[in-house]
Amino acid sequence: MRFFFQQSFINSIQKLLKKKSYRDCEAALIKSIFELSDEELYAISESYRLNPSGRNPITKLRVAADKGKSSSYRLYAFVIIKNGNFYMGHLYPKTGPKGQEALSAQEENEVIKSLLKDVKSKNLQEVFLDKQKKKICYCRDKSEVW
Repeated sequence: MRFFFQQSFINSIQKLLKKKSYRDCEAALIKSIFELSDEELYAISESYRLNPSGRNPITKLRVAADKGKSSSYRLYAFVIIKNGNFYMGHLYPKTGPKGQEALSAQEENEVIKSLLKDVKSKNLQEVFLDKQKKKICYCRDKSEVW
């Protein structure tokens, strides 16, 4: 599986990581997304897809660290099953100072449109999990994302 981030996704995580209550954000992504097998990730993406009739899932996943899934984060992603690509477009916390219960229908549509536009134009950053499985790094230069 290959993983890609939108620049807006990277920026929003950087802002979250500045707050003490969200320091587990990268660890939660690693545990809930990067450490899963391709089959597990496809199965979860199919289970939580927002486009039941689409060829490839657009999905809203729960991303949990140590707090439990209901109080951690929500991730909007697009999965291209044929090519084995996983595109991450938006993540928001459920609790804490920047927490929100859910995105409005309009916000959700904007997130999905933006993600699909960047996928189509290939305006994304490819990332990978380092050998110690503790940090997410850019493929282009092997530097840490956060």
